[in-house]
Amino acid sequence: MMPRDPVPTAGLSATEAARRLGADGYSELPRPDRRPFLRILLGILAEPMFGLLVLFMAALNGGMPADQARALAFVALMLINFGLVLVNRSFAASPLTALLRPNTALWTVLGVMAAVMAATLAWPPAADLFAFGPLHADDLAVAFVAAIVMVLALEMVKPLWADHLRR
Repeated sequence: MMPRDPVPTAGLSATEAARRLGADGYSELPRPDRRPFLRILLGILAEPMFGLLVLFMAALNGGMPADQARALAFVALMLINFGLVLVNRSFAASPLTALLRPNTALWTVLGVMAAVMAATLAWPPAADLFAFGPLHADDLAVAFVAAIVMVLALEMVKPLWADHLRR
C-alpha cells in the first residue's frame, strides 16, 4: 500500500513569498514579438535559404525540369555557403580582400567544394544518386549570380550585425 500524500498547505507565508520574490524575481510570461512587420520581412528576405527556395521555385515555374532544378539548387547552395564563409571571414574587410588574403584552409575548402560539385554534376553515378540533370552555362551563371547577390546583401547588413555582435 502506497503512503498518502500529505494534506496540501495553505500556500506561502508572506515572509516566504517576499524572500522568494527577492531571490528569484518576478515570474513573467514571455512577451510577444513586437518587431515591426517590415523588420521581420527583411529578416526573412535576408535569409540565404529563402533566396535558394525562390531560385528553385522560379526554375520550376520557368519550365526547367525537376532534375535540372535540383542540380541548380545544389550548385547555388554550395556557392552560397562559400559566400557565407567569405562574409563571415571579412567583418573587418571586403569579401574580395578575404579571398585574396593567403589562407590555406579557405583554398582547401574551395577546392573540395569544386571537386564535389564537379563529381556530382559530371560523374553519371553521382548525378543519378542525387537525381541531378545536366546544367548549362546559363544555369551556372544564374547560380553564380544568386551567390553574388546574397554576398552583396549580407555585406549591406553587415554594419547592423557588427553593432549587434559587439553587445
